[in-house]
Amino acid sequence: NMKACINNDFAFYKRAFNTVRKEIAEGDQFSEDNFNLYTFLANQSSILSNLRQLLHKVNGYEDVIIMLMDLAVDHLTNDHYVTVAEKHTLMRVIPHCLFLLDASLDNVNGMNVFKSKKFRLDKYIKVCKKFPVIPLYGDMQIKVGIILQRCPHWEPAMMDALALDSWDKVSGEFMLTSHVDKARDECMDFLTRFTTMVTDVKRMVGQEKAIPVSVQEDVALSVFQGYKYLTSWTARVIEQTAWKYAHPVRDSEHEKANEYEKVVRYNYSPQDLTAVVEFLGLIKGLANVMRKHEGVLGPLLRRYIHGDLQ
Repeated sequence: NMKACINNDFAFYKRAFNTVRKEIAEGDQFSEDNFNLYTFLANQSSILSNLRQLLHKVNGYEDVIIMLMDLAVDHLTNDHYVTVAEKHTLMRVIPHCLFLLDASLDNVNGMNVFKSKKFRLDKYIKVCKKFPVIPLYGDMQIKVGIILQRCPHWEPAMMDALALDSWDKVSGEFMLTSHVDKARDECMDFLTRFTTMVTDVKRMVGQEKAIPVSVQEDVALSVFQGYKYLTSWTARVIEQTAWKYAHPVRDSEHEKANEYEKVVRYNYSPQDLTAVVEFLGLIKGLANVMRKHEGVLGPLLRRYIHGDLQ
């Protein structure tokens, strides 16, 4: 319910429904459903807020939430994820868990996440600083600072103290122009090793030789590394897009432009556009190469996974 257009669409639906309500056999039931939906849309983050209230009635809930945050930090720090969706899910875990942990102000014995001694806040804030803008879905994104501002113990001065949206330090991490050279080198190096490996495997298959377990393992690790590169590059494209949506152009030249133009049309420099095109080319090119050799490598992958799980 964070997207304003949903409320606008629902208001339009409600007006249309009221004109035909008497003609519908179960009009009263629909009216009740509409009221429940209206209540949900009118209260931002109602699901999380209700979950937080219920959690605080459970003994020992703090330990479980802290374990979840530690797990998310570990996975993000050590790249223990495969898909882009997994990475962005882990990014959302930490600020939302801090919100769930923070007790109400009237609960004198409750936890203040910004002063608690049960965990090191700086460990989680470090991750939040690295990913201050989190992609959600499509053009939807959310800033970590907005999530933390919903905590009862949040104070306005904390935004500057935590430096969660420091443009100079963070924007470079989100811009593709800062990473395109590294991604290009990674792609060239991987393709060289990958094509050499495929040639060796095809030669063994053509000679009807048994494929050693060591070769099967090399194939599995190589394919996994390819997926990691695809995930990393795709995530960077999505994260830059989210950053642009969260930081529209504000110069006077484009003051009269609509919001969409401010976040897309005028928010990308020629260098940004070139980097986007090159990243998309790297992603599509590597994916096509790996897909092309699926018939040769697929059986070896399945055989290795089967043997490794025995």
